Amino acid sequence: MHGLWIFFLKKRAFSYMLMGTLTLGGLYSAMTIPKESAPEVVIPFGIVTTTLRGASAEDTEKLITNKLEDEIANLENIDKVTSSSLEGMSIVSAQFNAKANIDKSIQDLKDAVDRAKVSFPSEADELLVLRILDPPDEVEAVRRIPLGSSGVPGAAAHARAFRAAGLDPAQHTVRRRTV
Repeated sequence: MHGLWIFFLKKRAFSYMLMGTLTLGGLYSAMTIPKESAPEVVIPFGIVTTTLRGASAEDTEKLITNKLEDEIANLENIDKVTSSSLEGMSIVSAQFNAKANIDKSIQDLKDAVDRAKVSFPSEADELLVLRILDPPDEVEAVRRIPLGSSGVPGAAAHARAFRAAGLDPAQHTVRRRTV
């Protein structure tokens, strides 16, 4: 092993050429790597947000959130349902199984929302069902029906949903629950 080090120390030009060749080869390989090694990831999420202006977080949970959760939790391909009940707003996010067909799952979500909205109070505002695309900051409105609104899971997403509804996120109580 000692002889190998002495060889590279004595043959400095060879050592530099070898390092340069390895570095250039690595850069070339990194740039030409096939796209299959970095596959596109589709995040299987659907979000439903409903506004009920003037309602407390408890009332929103009882009148809107629980009914949506009950319908959504029974859907096929649902991995997890998370909800936030706030003053005047309900946000329910549904995470689908990774192998689920996102278009079919979103359609099932819309159907579940249709079943739940029948029992919503008449004061409930317009409803918006969204699906999350990659990257997570992008959100596509799948369907808009009179009755609520929607956002992306997480604190930043909930804040965006508040602002979209014309509300200040800092002034609202949040009650979170995972089913």
